[in-house]
Amino acid sequence: MKKLGGDDKQEAMRILHNHETADEKYNDSRDQYYRSRSGMGSKCLDYIGQSGTGAQLDEAMANYRKEVSEANKNHTQISTESQKALENLFQETLKNFKESKSAAADHVVDGVIAGAAIGSLIVSGGTTAPLLAMMAVGGGALKVGAKLAIMGGDYETLPLV
Repeated sequence: MKKLGGDDKQEAMRILHNHETADEKYNDSRDQYYRSRSGMGSKCLDYIGQSGTGAQLDEAMANYRKEVSEANKNHTQISTESQKALENLFQETLKNFKESKSAAADHVVDGVIAGAAIGSLIVSGGTTAPLLAMMAVGGGALKVGAKLAIMGGDYETLPLV
């Protein structure tokens, strides 16, 4: 498990915890939801990018929460079929949301790097080839840092072996 990162680790945990009760599965999904919805990237995607995947994820979580709450209120369990359907819908919308956040982060970072490169060429009159080489190296570091900031808990890092 230590060698898995990001989505692979989440999927392995979901498979290994297949014996959990409906409430435990809901709690795991809720934790994934809060981790994905936290951070600057989630807000940017909702208000600037307006992709709609955040609203879809919110709706899937609300439906899941409603079913679990109703079952708990009536001192029953949700049916296995209903729980599987809710879990699958949630996982699919979570995957779409993460992909949207990743794409948005890529576009923002690529725009910043391109803008800086073009700006340096304009200011220097095209004589900054060494500066552009340094910007390429710095751009890689910027891309990692900015994606981490934008994606928050959804940024996949592989553990060091």
